[in-house]
Amino acid sequence: MTANGDDFEKEVAALRKMNQVLIARVEHAINSSGSDYSIFEQNILLQNRVEERTNELEESNRRLAEYLKEEKRISEDLRASERRAALQRAAIAQLVLDQSIVSGDQPRALERITEILAATIDVARASVWKLSEDQTEFHCLTLYLARANSHQSCATIFQTNMFPRYFEAVLAGNRINAEDALNDPRTRELAESYLLPLGITSMLDSGIFKEGRLIGIICLEHTGPRRKWHADEESFISTAATIVAQLFLNEERRRAEERLRESEERFRILIKNSSDFMAIISVDGILRYISPAAERASGFSIAELKGKALRDIIHPDDIKDVMAVWNEAVRHPEKVFSVQYRHIHKTREWVYFEAIGQSCLAEPAINGVVASVRDITERRHAEQEKEKLHEQLAQAHKMESVGLLAGGVAHDFNNMLGVILGHAELAMAMTGSSGPIYKNLEEIRRAANRSTDITRQLLAFARKQTVVPQVIDLNETIAQMLKMIRRFIGEDIDLVWLPKSGLWPVKIDPSQIDQILINLCANARDAIVDLGKVTIETDSAVFDKVYCTAHPDFLPGEFVLLAISDNGCGMGQETLSHLFEPFFTTKKMGKGTGLGLAMVYGIVKQNNGFINVSSKPNQGTTFKIYLPRHTGEAALKSKANIVGVAETGHETILLVEDEPMILEIAKEMIEKQGYSVLTASTPGEAIRLARQHTGEIHLLITDVIMPDMNGRDLARNLQPLCPGLRYLFMSGYTANVIAQHGVLDEGIHFIQKPFTMKDLATRIRDVLSQTNP
Repeated sequence: MTANGDDFEKEVAALRKMNQVLIARVEHAINSSGSDYSIFEQNILLQNRVEERTNELEESNRRLAEYLKEEKRISEDLRASERRAALQRAAIAQLVLDQSIVSGDQPRALERITEILAATIDVARASVWKLSEDQTEFHCLTLYLARANSHQSCATIFQTNMFPRYFEAVLAGNRINAEDALNDPRTRELAESYLLPLGITSMLDSGIFKEGRLIGIICLEHTGPRRKWHADEESFISTAATIVAQLFLNEERRRAEERLRESEERFRILIKNSSDFMAIISVDGILRYISPAAERASGFSIAELKGKALRDIIHPDDIKDVMAVWNEAVRHPEKVFSVQYRHIHKTREWVYFEAIGQSCLAEPAINGVVASVRDITERRHAEQEKEKLHEQLAQAHKMESVGLLAGGVAHDFNNMLGVILGHAELAMAMTGSSGPIYKNLEEIRRAANRSTDITRQLLAFARKQTVVPQVIDLNETIAQMLKMIRRFIGEDIDLVWLPKSGLWPVKIDPSQIDQILINLCANARDAIVDLGKVTIETDSAVFDKVYCTAHPDFLPGEFVLLAISDNGCGMGQETLSHLFEPFFTTKKMGKGTGLGLAMVYGIVKQNNGFINVSSKPNQGTTFKIYLPRHTGEAALKSKANIVGVAETGHETILLVEDEPMILEIAKEMIEKQGYSVLTASTPGEAIRLARQHTGEIHLLITDVIMPDMNGRDLARNLQPLCPGLRYLFMSGYTANVIAQHGVLDEGIHFIQKPFTMKDLATRIRDVLSQTNP
């Protein structure tokens, strides 16, 4: 095969001519020699061979033509590629040497990069985008428009979840080379919102990566006819992306260095002005460096502290613990240590310090143990005070828990006492005072009454005692008790009364003041051997929030003080810590129940007051009770004398009680007074009786707490059936149904279980005699 197509054509023509000559010779030979089939056959074979060779030559000629054409295209592509490569090398040189990139001027550097990219690749638009830290948004940092040779303000933000295939493609292949961007599966989701409005037909994008993580994208966008992208162009945009990544990294480093400088400056200022101080201690326990704050904390100057050994400045009792921590820190430099100790102050007092640090003996620049030291003297004092407050709070919680238990026990106990007391009284009435068992019944009644007193003290402690508060003058109430108190404590003890004139009024059940005075004066009497003195005084007191912060049981505000003091034997701290606990007593067996002070505590708490006790062995005791000042308009009431009323009657009474024994004994006691009694063991039965009864029902006596319905709701349900019906509630303890924290609601009539026949008769008559129901 020749290298020239014309020569090849001549050769083919010569072969054809030769073929024709051979055929002619063969035909002549046949004609001359006669019909010789063998010669003719050879001629045919030769003719076919020539045709085959001719076709082969024609096919070779076609291939050669195609090769020459491809060779020409490749040569042209090579020349174009060399031109692009030259442009790209020049562009990279521009990028590397550009002053804005070298200096780290990121905004201008990005503008130059997009300008050079657009010019080198010959595209209409070039832009750089930054991915947000959470990888949810792309922010356009710069956009260059080649035709206008201008940079457009770019505030565009794309949500990555809007174009998932596009971003998946970038992450998967680092680049996107979309010749037909409108139909390419990687970019067609951009068509409606981005490509079509801007006339973009082809795209060449490259991801910007840092340590394998996508942080941005360079976008080159072509408008007009679709464009095929070359491999060298893809390689070039990847190089540009690397330069941008380095630019971002340099900017981050610059900012980090700037932050470091700012941090170092802040640290220097903090070290200088911090209340904590820094110390570097050598391996032999000598202070090598002390920051200025140490002067304020210790009172010593830096010069005085520097060079001091730890043993010279730490309390002898603490040095062992400090050195143990020190040795541990030296052995394990990877650990951070913490230790609290007492440090000598220049005033020769001990202050509490806390050191937190780590061994840096292996660091040549430090070669010591670094510690941050804080003055925690105030904190330690506060912790000690807090511990004290926690103990007080725990005591209050314990008292509350015991109170709940005591209240529950008293409730059940009262029910049984009611049965015992009622039957004893009925039996005494039947036998008469001359009966053979009357004295036995009298002893039973006395025991029941004594047990009743105990349960009432328990209820008072548990703040379940039923009370009817009145606005009183405390001085007047106490003055009425003085004569009885003097007889009670005896002639050998001097009673001193120191009332404060103009005392604020208080709201409390007067009987509770009597209980407080009797119990506290009894304790004072028992604490005095032979001669002594008991002082009762009143005053006004005001507490602010600062005081109450240190005394959690106290409340800020205005209070009336009742103080009872004696000069008896006093008490130690152990006794004081259990003083108000039920059944706690220091008296001999049979001399006290241990409920008196518990009852006083419950009364004070029930009336929103507080109590403070101060005592020392052989130095006497003072109880100070603070009751809230009453600021309402209610008139002051003195202790009124009870007017006697007739205890018998003829009215009809509906008695409701879910405890069968109490229901039975109460019915007998009421009937003994002449009343007609209807009994019911449930509220539902009581309502049915009221509906069926043809006569008038004058009074409802009901237990407060019952299954299905409480006493107050029962009274409401009976009101439409029995107009004018009066109510008397009874219970073994105060329920919130008729009282709040033991204080009866307005207009409520109540009798505490257990009750005597006389108490019940008097209370019934009193309720029935009221003008209004």
